[in-house]
Amino acid sequence: MVSSAKLTIAVCLFTFVGASPTLLPRTCNPSFQSKKLTIYQPATFAEVLEWSPVNAEGEHVALQRTSAHTAFANGELFVEQSTNQPDDNYHIRVTTNTNHSLLLTGTTGELFLLPESSDMSQIFAIECSTCLLTDSNPGTSCVIIHPATTTCIMGNADGMALRLAPCDWSLAQVYSFANS
Repeated sequence: MVSSAKLTIAVCLFTFVGASPTLLPRTCNPSFQSKKLTIYQPATFAEVLEWSPVNAEGEHVALQRTSAHTAFANGELFVEQSTNQPDDNYHIRVTTNTNHSLLLTGTTGELFLLPESSDMSQIFAIECSTCLLTDSNPGTSCVIIHPATTTCIMGNADGMALRLAPCDWSLAQVYSFANS
């Protein structure tokens, strides 16, 4: 009986620990309330990989390994619902130049900061497993989809430029949002 109970606990722990957040269903679209955000992935217990936009037009957006204690201080981005689009469609803008720069896909699938236009390539859908956990955490385990190409934003290493890739809901495509 004891070994059966241990086996049950071991299976439960393996299932929980081995389960990827990518397996969670995408059930909500977050409301960002026009607040400055950090978009990130957990890297280690004490570090995160956060989106780090270079504030120059035409530059890439890359992941930067940062201490979890300081990562959420600045809020580098605004995520705003797109007008005249479905509820899950958003524009992603840098906070230093909201009227001019935002994320746009390049021809190679990489993401760049370019002037705003009415081009559909500047619109992204965001689907999360959990929304509004707290006022400071509007969405977790989120996939950011580019509807015009049905691809997802991905990146999973320090210094890696974010790019679009076929959606496979792997950990490299799962992000969370934190308000500054």
